[in-house]
Amino acid sequence: MKTALEPHNISSCCYRILWSLFSAS
Repeated sequence: MKTALEPHNISSCCYRILWSLFSAS
């Protein structure tokens, strides 16, 4: 896994977190 400072990594991480929260709701 690359550093979280990379834009594409941040987007992917945020997307996965948001999707997890949405699915858990």
